[in-house]
Amino acid sequence: MGIQRIFKNTSEINDPYELKHIICELESQIFDLRYKMEEEHGMYWVLEQILQHTGELTTLEKLFESLTDILMGVFGVNSCKIYIETEDGMKCFERDILKGSIFHFEVKSGMDMVNIKRSMSVQKDEIAGFLDVLSGEDAGSLLITPLFNFKKNTQIGFIAMEHSVENYFTEKAVGFFNTVAIQISVVAENAILYEEIMDIAKKDTLTKCYNRKYYDETLKKLSSKIYSMAVYDLDNFKYVNDHYGHKKGDEVLVKIAQMALDAVKSYGGNVIRYGGDEFIIILHEGIEVMKKVMEFLRVEVEKHFNLVGLPITITSGVASYPFTTEEEKDLFFYADMALIEGKKIEKNKVYIAQK
Repeated sequence: MGIQRIFKNTSEINDPYELKHIICELESQIFDLRYKMEEEHGMYWVLEQILQHTGELTTLEKLFESLTDILMGVFGVNSCKIYIETEDGMKCFERDILKGSIFHFEVKSGMDMVNIKRSMSVQKDEIAGFLDVLSGEDAGSLLITPLFNFKKNTQIGFIAMEHSVENYFTEKAVGFFNTVAIQISVVAENAILYEEIMDIAKKDTLTKCYNRKYYDETLKKLSSKIYSMAVYDLDNFKYVNDHYGHKKGDEVLVKIAQMALDAVKSYGGNVIRYGGDEFIIILHEGIEVMKKVMEFLRVEVEKHFNLVGLPITITSGVASYPFTTEEEKDLFFYADMALIEGKKIEKNKVYIAQK
């Protein structure tokens, strides 16, 4: 019975119980209509918010910090995760009520892309096939939406929203996400391009390590409870330049830089070319881990250049906060002095800075 018909016929009804029933039915229809209007209003609002990000120059972290908050708030889900494929693995940007809805991100190196063409609602009996993207075991519904690079026609990631209630995501919500995913893909691609440009500005053009500017900015942002720094330079580097030319010297720098990048990759460390043949490594680990990494790098460098007939080794100084010093700004000084004093004793060694 439609609303217009109810209004038209109520004046002819004398039975109070029938009238009460009709009023209840009318209230139910009004409630359903209000819910649909609020749902549509929420969807249009989400689209409007995403469109506002279209012209912004921002990072993926800042972009998805905002978008995950918007999506969780409007759709009332338990968790919202946005995955972007990177060289280091799938980068996950997430909010989850089990974690206080606090935004955070991490790289999931062993995770594969969920390859889909369109948004899909995953029901309770199918969820077991998507355990990698779930926040908990009590998920009742899952909505997955692909993100694309439309210029290259490749999938760059996906959005996964989760709710504990079964059949939570309506057909309208699934259809809406097919539309909204296009806009999110565009703003995500803009953010990726922006990060690439910013990354180029922070990289040394020869070695592809970070440069001095990046180092200065990083020191201001370090907030880890513990981290270590190593300063190393190349032994006999001048000999190579003088006897084999600067082109060969550049090749040596590039090779050792790549070896250093490989050595710290699994620890999420940074390698910085501080100047000339002097480099800095920063790890969010204690001094023992840094010592292990630098010893590994020292051995690999010596082994490689022995094979190619060049007298190149590295000597490094290592310091750690708060093991070596409780003043973070002094960490470079301690590591650098350990390197300088150590080389006076013997090269091709790892020296631990003293308190």
